[in-house]
Amino acid sequence: MLLRILGRSGLAIGLILAIHLPTSVQAQRPAANQPGVTQGPGLTLTIEELRQWFERGIAEESVRMLGAQFLGVTGFAIDVQVNEGTPIDPRLRTRIRADLTQSQPTYNVVDTVGSIHIVRLINPVGHRVQFFGVVTSTYRAGVWHHEMREETESVLDQLGLPANSFPSRVVVVGTQEETTLRQQLVLEAKRVHDERILAEQRRREVLAEEQRTREAAQRLEQEAAVRREQQAAAQRATLRQIQEAEERQKLEEQVKRSEAERELREQQATEQGRLDAVRLAAQRQAEVAELEAANARIAQLRDERQRMVTDLRALADQQAQATQALAMAELRGRQAGLETLRTQVTSQDRAVRIAAIESALASTDATIRRLGVEAAHASRDPVLLNMALVHFLRTNRSIHVQLFPPTNWGQSEGDPNLIIEAVTSVRLEISEFNPQNGAFTGVTTFGRSSSPATGRVQGADFSIVTTAADRNGLFSTRRQDPHTCTFESRVTAFMTLDGMMRCSGYAPVLTRINVN
Repeated sequence: MLLRILGRSGLAIGLILAIHLPTSVQAQRPAANQPGVTQGPGLTLTIEELRQWFERGIAEESVRMLGAQFLGVTGFAIDVQVNEGTPIDPRLRTRIRADLTQSQPTYNVVDTVGSIHIVRLINPVGHRVQFFGVVTSTYRAGVWHHEMREETESVLDQLGLPANSFPSRVVVVGTQEETTLRQQLVLEAKRVHDERILAEQRRREVLAEEQRTREAAQRLEQEAAVRREQQAAAQRATLRQIQEAEERQKLEEQVKRSEAERELREQQATEQGRLDAVRLAAQRQAEVAELEAANARIAQLRDERQRMVTDLRALADQQAQATQALAMAELRGRQAGLETLRTQVTSQDRAVRIAAIESALASTDATIRRLGVEAAHASRDPVLLNMALVHFLRTNRSIHVQLFPPTNWGQSEGDPNLIIEAVTSVRLEISEFNPQNGAFTGVTTFGRSSSPATGRVQGADFSIVTTAADRNGLFSTRRQDPHTCTFESRVTAFMTLDGMMRCSGYAPVLTRINVN
């Protein structure tokens, strides 16, 4: 770590930090009695100069990189110093040893919660680390230039970081602040859990409200049907009354005409000669009166019929408007229900998605059931795939099984095409099915032969076990022994059950059941 810090400040190899010494001041040779320093020709560096350069690099880079100076140089020594150059062009190699003391505690991140860093104390204040390195110094244009190679990187990497170097809040492990933070996280998790429970309650309330809305719509439809029937019966009764009134009027007119004719004939018989003129006049007058009365009655009946037709048309318009409004309300409710259901079956909440698909599969509406089946297969969720399979077996008791030869098959197992050509078709007739555990029983038909079968739906898997014999040329004529056949299938992304049928003594064949 320190190598990286010093490297950024100019102490690493290839990066030069220049300490500008006055050109008029010559570097002094070390004292003869200074321990660990080797005399050499030409210019030399003192321990004070190297220490000042080392301390300045540590301080500047700590502030620049970490925002605080947390490493102090409490001890500095030169073990060996050798001039590998010439007196004119010196190249001093100095092995240094320094004691670094932390002025701040350092930490290591053990966990992160959002923007909060949970840290563990690595080193307390006053922790000391011993540093070893080799400094290469050259003298050019009156200035010493230094490069250093660190030899203690594995030790210094364990220093950690001070608290003010983290970009956000810091919580130390084992403190009351950590306990309070953990308690806050537990409370937050409980709040999220309570919100999910409340959302589930709201969803159930919405489903109950939708059920009540559907029931109310059904009741309105039934009441409207009763009203329509009553209105139609009233119209038929009114028409019958009009017809009866017309028939009675005709009969009365016929009776009146008959009586008038009879009276006229009597008058003609008694006073034929004398009353010829009177009879003719009376007859004409009677005919005129009868015609006027008939015309008046016809006009009255026409007016009554016109009023009745107008009333019937108004009533029919009202019924049509009421029926149309009811149908539009029912259509809008059904569309809103379908949109809500589409949103729920594609919800990111798995519980909401499962409940919505389960409700759709139990619906009496074929469109809603189809939507539930497609959503269950598209989810690839084992629970939803199992629900789709259970729904398939509930609604399909006669299942056709397609057979295909496998691409690669062993010669020792026989030719699977013989089974396919002999059987021609396989059909499963389910007699009993238990949706709770997925078990079912029934009959499997191989060509012209039928055999009892048992099976189970478990997750997205579908299995059948049955017994078939070679009689009637079912498979071949080699022997007459029964054979145990097993079907193992799994739901695919194409809404099919693909698998394999294995019969003892015969080659396996591929199977497919369409569950769409």
